[in-house]
Amino acid sequence: MKKEEIYAMLPKAKHDLFLVDCLKSLKEEEIKQIIPELISWIADANWPVANPIADILLKYPLLIEPYIEKHLSACEEDDELKYNIISLILPRLPIKVQKRLIILIERICTNPTKAESYGSFEMAQHYFEEYKLML
Repeated sequence: MKKEEIYAMLPKAKHDLFLVDCLKSLKEEEIKQIIPELISWIADANWPVANPIADILLKYPLLIEPYIEKHLSACEEDDELKYNIISLILPRLPIKVQKRLIILIERICTNPTKAESYGSFEMAQHYFEEYKLML
């Protein structure tokens, strides 16, 4: 499939569930091209497309891992997106991927940025406690 055809399948609005269903038919190499755009659609968990897109992303844990790392870094300021990554994505990733990402959560818990001192800080603390119980 051509790149423009893949991009045409991205949701155009938060209620665009039809296109989200279409995304399910894409192959891994096609999904790989639009991961950053898909992650942006989970910025608001109240959007109807957020959870179905999280489900799609979770089929490709190794592909999304670098993007999750980027969004959980201290230089990223979108607290709501961090919160949703921690709540919608992290707990459902394979444990080996969670183990590699836990250092980012620990940093948010112990040394949050100004932006993280709101929702993502509390969600990181909750996730960190749950993670410790899993081990």
